[in-house]
Amino acid sequence: MAAPPVQVDSPAAIVTGAGGFIGSYVAMALARYGWRVGLAGNAGRRVDCAAAARWGEITLDLLANLAAELGDISAIVHCAGGSSVGPSLQAPAADYHRTVTSTMHVADFVRRNQPRARIVFLSSAAVYGASEQEPLSEDQPRRPISPYGAHKAMAEDLLTHWGEQFGLDTTIIRLFSVYGEGLRKQLPWELSQRALAEEAPLILFGSGAERRDFLAVEDAAQLVALAADPGGRPPPVLNGGSGQATTVRALATGLLSALGVDTALRFNGESKSGDPATLVADTRRAQAFGFTANVSLSDGLSRYADWVKREIT
Repeated sequence: MAAPPVQVDSPAAIVTGAGGFIGSYVAMALARYGWRVGLAGNAGRRVDCAAAARWGEITLDLLANLAAELGDISAIVHCAGGSSVGPSLQAPAADYHRTVTSTMHVADFVRRNQPRARIVFLSSAAVYGASEQEPLSEDQPRRPISPYGAHKAMAEDLLTHWGEQFGLDTTIIRLFSVYGEGLRKQLPWELSQRALAEEAPLILFGSGAERRDFLAVEDAAQLVALAADPGGRPPPVLNGGSGQATTVRALATGLLSALGVDTALRFNGESKSGDPATLVADTRRAQAFGFTANVSLSDGLSRYADWVKREIT
């Protein structure tokens, strides 16, 4: 996939959630392509690019202050919000606030102050719920089975409605299982910690036959940058995945091998709440737009394992 072209007048973008795992990669990708980048949200991961920053809850005032420093905004990439199913089950109201309320503030800021800016919203495959269809197309009905997925769907609906009502330019990217260096949650991180602690046997939830679509975070950031490019016309909704189905057992086995850990791996047969049997992307729409996932799962797991070993050992 070709890099988004650098605009002569150095377009500006605000990245919300820029202190998070995906948001930090998005901010650095945009900066590499010549964007002037503003960082917003909770401070967290270091972002290795020259950028304006306003850390804190996403509000109209925070966005306005950041825009005042950057000037006219070409895009707001909204990465802030709930990040996984588990925390949304434990604190659904907080997850709603992080995802839906922050999206309302972004949309209202654009409506009031930057009506020509494109909003690129990072949604999730969790909006599809427990569909048995594989692969999942963007036209598949949304039936979320967790607060996390429901709140992402609500934020999508808000942007779609406000886009129609107020003429906002919006693109929704439904990301599947994004992984890579810096990920400190979900199966890759949890499995790595337990494996390097020499837990044996390693017993995981589910059957191991669950199928997922793993996308390297570098590829996810490339897709987001492509959608943000003011010279392009992205579809209103895009799946962000590799298009390749991988079982949880295969993922776990591959990661253990990359970590250099030889231990028994078992599954308890119990499914977690909000955990569907299959989530694999139909990527034809993204491919037609010019996106190709470049990082193979084996290479991505090798890089992740090297990073984890540096962090933990």
